[in-house]
Amino acid sequence: MPKKTGVKGEELARRLARIKFAEKARNDADERYGYSRNLQLYRGEFKDALPTWMQGIDLIPINEVYAYAKTFVPSVYSRDPFIAVNPKGVKYIIGAKILELAVNAYWRELRLDRQVKRCIFDGIFSEGWIKTGYSASLGKYAKSDGDKDIYASEYIKEDEIFAQRISFKNMVRDPDAIDGVHDARFVAQRIILPLAAVKSSSLYENTDDLEANFVVDISGPTSYSNTNQFKTEEEYVVLWEEWNRDDEKVYTYAEGCDEYL
Repeated sequence: MPKKTGVKGEELARRLARIKFAEKARNDADERYGYSRNLQLYRGEFKDALPTWMQGIDLIPINEVYAYAKTFVPSVYSRDPFIAVNPKGVKYIIGAKILELAVNAYWRELRLDRQVKRCIFDGIFSEGWIKTGYSASLGKYAKSDGDKDIYASEYIKEDEIFAQRISFKNMVRDPDAIDGVHDARFVAQRIILPLAAVKSSSLYENTDDLEANFVVDISGPTSYSNTNQFKTEEEYVVLWEEWNRDDEKVYTYAEGCDEYL
């Protein structure tokens, strides 16, 4: 039997250690196959992307990576898919046609094509991750201060399905897997949120002893005259959301916290 959530000590320490090992494996793959380096080439940052022995050579840069990415993504996703609804009998033909029109209109209303295209774009350089689900657990049950959603996104709304692109730099998976996620024992997503929002959200529990992982200092002018300055600090916490195949459960935890969230 898998252990219940809320168990302190060694179990959480093992999970976090496994996450850190998976992060190292991902970063090693990034360096070996040049995921981040190709993204730099796409953005035209040739000086940082080229090896040191080429940086002193006068070259005329031609950004073939940018040209390839800009043409490849539209060729793969040129339009929204058409969803067909097949009737089970003659008397259901009219109902199936009406449902087919409704489903395709709903898909266009969701406007998920941008997220799918971003996922395809990621797949060119590294790995494409897209997170799908139903927003009941992320919408009205996840309010923070000011009665706002803890996840501010037009693609995650109350009582709707959603699909959201996640950067490969925020994803780790079982390093022992040899067939992608198909034989991975766990997949985990790094989620960075304001500490106050996590503590006030009903989506999370056991947050009384949760501490910030880092603090961001924000300073700037209070008016257009640039005469008065303000300075404030925002505390953030790094959460890990782990899908565990052995336990068939989803765990959420953070460094420095002895309880599951």
